[in-house]
Amino acid sequence: MTLEAIKKLGNASTKAQKLVDLVGEVIVAPLPYSLGFPSDQCQSAYYPGRERISKEEIKAVDGYLQSKQIQPENTSIHKLIESGQTVYEVVQASIEQGSTTFESSILDKPAVIRIKKGGYADILTKVNAHLEKACQFTPNDLQRQILQKYMQSFLTGNMDHYRESQKPLGQG
Repeated sequence: MTLEAIKKLGNASTKAQKLVDLVGEVIVAPLPYSLGFPSDQCQSAYYPGRERISKEEIKAVDGYLQSKQIQPENTSIHKLIESGQTVYEVVQASIEQGSTTFESSILDKPAVIRIKKGGYADILTKVNAHLEKACQFTPNDLQRQILQKYMQSFLTGNMDHYRESQKPLGQG
């Protein structure tokens, strides 16, 4: 809804006009986002949603993910309550799609961890297409291998491929 549309609604009465003057701009303002931990002043891009997630929960979910060989760098965790049960929906950036659900215990409470691959798939698909074109113009095999490992990381969501791409840079 636009501010103009809200102002038109305010024309219904003097009381409505006062309310529009008071909160109209706030209603249409974008939500403040940050990359870090959610607070009373902003939402987090890594931990979005209505249900507040604690730092302890994040640490516990991250530990569980690492036991499944999933690193937190390319994930976001959405805490949900579904049918009275806590669900931690982990969205992993990757081109590959899919979902896996695990029954677990987080902070000694039963919980479901749902891992959804395919976050940012449209963007990563475009990035990989450009990286594939760039491979044609690399001056040597090492640079081509680095780009191919980036592409594999974006395809699968596996950060180990990205880390492997960095090792040749430290050698030599």
